Amino acid sequence: EEVSKLDGENAEGFYLRDGDLNLARLNFKNPVAAGDEFGTDYSGIHHIGFEVEDTAETDSKLRSLESYPREEINQALHPAMGGAREGRNVELKYNGPDGVMIDISQGGWVGTG
Repeated sequence: EEVSKLDGENAEGFYLRDGDLNLARLNFKNPVAAGDEFGTDYSGIHHIGFEVEDTAETDSKLRSLESYPREEINQALHPAMGGAREGRNVELKYNGPDGVMIDISQGGWVGTG
């Protein structure tokens, strides 16, 4: 089911859900938001998101595993989305395994909650 469309300064695309899984199909417009290693022409898995109960606790766990916030991407995304909690689609992105970023949200994304 399509739950929303996006056409913003950082990306355009749409959000889908099946009741258990949410999927975002995005075309990044902003190279900073896309990440240096991906760029705006990238096609493939960009990031995997997890809804968490406590972002501070999850942040601490990720850092202990040497997964650090992607500050440049977080700064590019948050202002365009009304802030981390208000925009709901993005909270924090971290470097992850095999070059796929990790996205954590305490509030969920479009179509959740």
